[in-house]
Amino acid sequence: MNLTGLETAMREVRVRVTLHERPGWEWPFAETATHWIAIGTHRDLNQAFKTAIVNAVEFLSLKAGLSRLDAYSLTSLAASFRITQVVDINQGVHAMIPKNIFASPLREIIKVV
Repeated sequence: MNLTGLETAMREVRVRVTLHERPGWEWPFAETATHWIAIGTHRDLNQAFKTAIVNAVEFLSLKAGLSRLDAYSLTSLAASFRITQVVDINQGVHAMIPKNIFASPLREIIKVV
């Protein structure tokens, strides 16, 4: 809140970054074992939030086969929006879309790539 960072030592962190050419959307997207994560950044926090919404809707529409309206409704109901950053010029918001809102067979089909 006061723009002070806190760094700490970690025993082990493993991150794998995979670049996918032309995945269907323009913004970075992340995936964990439990969530798909749509990201939005902008100088204005409200616009960053809107970008995260658009990215979540696009993902659910393209990958889960939902209509854009259904994807928007589902994002409104199930996604958790979190502030990614407010430290530099760009503000960041990410939408956490829980995988467990989909039945297991569909969840296995929905991929970031």
